Amino acid sequence: MFSTYSIMDILRISKQAPKEIIKNGILPENSILLLSGQPKARKSFLVFNLALAIAAGKSFACFEIPKPKRVLLLSAEGGDYSNSQRLGKMYEHIHGIGDLNKSLENNLSISFLPKLWINDTSDRRKLMDKIEEINPDVLILDPLIRFHDADENSAKEMSEVFSCLRTFIACRGPAY
Repeated sequence: MFSTYSIMDILRISKQAPKEIIKNGILPENSILLLSGQPKARKSFLVFNLALAIAAGKSFACFEIPKPKRVLLLSAEGGDYSNSQRLGKMYEHIHGIGDLNKSLENNLSISFLPKLWINDTSDRRKLMDKIEEINPDVLILDPLIRFHDADENSAKEMSEVFSCLRTFIACRGPAY
């Protein structure tokens, strides 16, 4: 089913700024943020740092994070050991050695090398089940190419992948 609005509803909605996970319009709630760049441009390092910052509610670089949010990070590069080493160093840089941030402990869930294709019905259901279990505010798939088997040069196939991503958002409701 779909919703319809009166013009008065539209005018009221237009005056309500969306809540933001990362301020200044970088990541409003109920949206998709795509980080892209050349191979080996350290996109995963940026993503890991953003995941830590969002979960802790701490601003990072020029990204203003107003409050802690629950994050589910699915990383399909590296593996447990190498990624845990990276995340440990990033954590220590942000919080100091031995200082456990309770927000991070409660807000950051990570899986390394998950074998999921979001454009596969069975795999999408597994991810939806995990989302329901963890109830994240932010879902990070790093890198996106490892979570689908679509041709990235096909607008039609990538439209289907992004349709799956929008389904994750829609299933979470207005607070997602």
